[in-house]
Amino acid sequence: MFKQKSFMNDLFLTIRSFTEMKSFPYLVFAICVYVIYVQSVFFDISGLDDMVLIAKNQTYLKDPYNIIGAFFRSVFFSDTDYFYRPLLTVSWILDTLAGGGKPWVYHFSNILYHFIAVCILFNLLKNMDFARNKALVFAMFFAVSPALTQAVVWIPGRNDTMLAIFVFSSFLYAVKFNKSAKAAHLVAAAVFFMASLLTKETAVVSVFIFILYMYLNRTERSGFKITALAASFFICVFIWYKLRSAYSSEIDVLKAGTMIKAGMSKFVPATLQYLGKVFYPVNLKVMPLNSFFGILCGILSAALIAFLLYASYKSSGKINKKNVLFGTVLFLVFLIPTYFQGNFYFEHRMYLPLLGIILILNEVSLPRIDLKYIRIFLSIYFIFFASTAFINIQKFRNDLIFVSAVRNETNNRRLPYFSFMIYIEQDLPEMAEYYVKKDYIDAPLKIKLQLPYNALYSAYFEWKRDNFRAAKKSLIIALSKKENMHEAYAMLANIYFKENNVDLAIYNIKKAFRLQPENGEYYRYLKVCFDVKHGKK
Repeated sequence: MFKQKSFMNDLFLTIRSFTEMKSFPYLVFAICVYVIYVQSVFFDISGLDDMVLIAKNQTYLKDPYNIIGAFFRSVFFSDTDYFYRPLLTVSWILDTLAGGGKPWVYHFSNILYHFIAVCILFNLLKNMDFARNKALVFAMFFAVSPALTQAVVWIPGRNDTMLAIFVFSSFLYAVKFNKSAKAAHLVAAAVFFMASLLTKETAVVSVFIFILYMYLNRTERSGFKITALAASFFICVFIWYKLRSAYSSEIDVLKAGTMIKAGMSKFVPATLQYLGKVFYPVNLKVMPLNSFFGILCGILSAALIAFLLYASYKSSGKINKKNVLFGTVLFLVFLIPTYFQGNFYFEHRMYLPLLGIILILNEVSLPRIDLKYIRIFLSIYFIFFASTAFINIQKFRNDLIFVSAVRNETNNRRLPYFSFMIYIEQDLPEMAEYYVKKDYIDAPLKIKLQLPYNALYSAYFEWKRDNFRAAKKSLIIALSKKENMHEAYAMLANIYFKENNVDLAIYNIKKAFRLQPENGEYYRYLKVCFDVKHGKK
């Protein structure tokens, strides 16, 4: 009996010493990320942005010189593209050079980026004076959160993962600078902040967030520290703005006003839906729209947070209101830019704002509840989170499963273009035509008038049947609704070429080429037209 007790004590001490090792948390994170996401290495592409950015862009991505060239172009190669994200493009190039364009390499990198982000988050929380075990638990939940699966398994979702890596790192060194005033920490904070700007424009709000943190956590020589950090960050913003202005499109005043108005209208419902998915991950969709159930989950989540904070205050008699304020502001400010980008509440955009909820929950303490019951509850909740994440990522296995999930989950009749592209890529034109017509027939008149692409689809199918007259009629209708559709001009050029009207073919292919000069097919077709006109063929 004595030997058995001695053995158990030795085993307990061995386990405890192992868990206290510096490498233990990182091993836990690796296991969590691996178990949930290793299956995604065998996934294909979704057929959405990854089709444009990766699958159809292989020639560019296979050229190592474009690691530099990526800083001199917008991410979508378009004159109307206002997304300047060179480090995202560089990540595609590195993956392509490493794996020759095979999808598994991109997926593996996504998993690696997620693991790195979790590790940096853990260190950030510790430097923000979280207890080690608390930081470990929060990072573990972050690693398996079902609300973040889209950022990991959808290849373009890495934009938010990479953004978080750089913002977390910048914030980590800003916190260290606030404590030590070391120049090296200031430089590191600025370097990582610059990297975050070159990854996604959302990072620009970090200036406000970091200054607010330093103001709320004032230390000796706070005035100097805040001034130094603000000055270095504004220099980064100035450099980034000059680069962005030179190599991407500016948003005109009218469009900016429309985007702001649309963003403001989404503020309350979208924020509630994002908040709801943090605690109740049962409304996860690949292309989420506004829903009453999502808003209800958000209201319940807000009520739960308020209750926990109130109960903590009544139990302990104290709560750090500054931390609660800062966490709330961080969550909201990092979410706001996402409201200006389309009608979908994509879940990968929650990746960085989730830090704010973690900072709020750190203030929760319920000393009257036995620690044993808290551990049991957290264990069950963790298993629920991990299981939900494991199941949810199946929607991203390939493009056909992805588009099926979109159609089954999203009650939105403005998705014909997405369905059309997926089925055409899979050489299923009959299904593409069926769903395009169904979407158009089912749509209300107001929506029909706003869908120039329906006429383009009709033209495409008539063009494939060599019914050129009907195709040209549909294309004229499409261009009357939206003038900058390069596909319509390219189709017209092809029709006129087949009708031996080379001059009109050249006129239209020139328009298509001006709208999308990176399209090599347009350049090739233009050369063919000129050769025919000048009798070379």
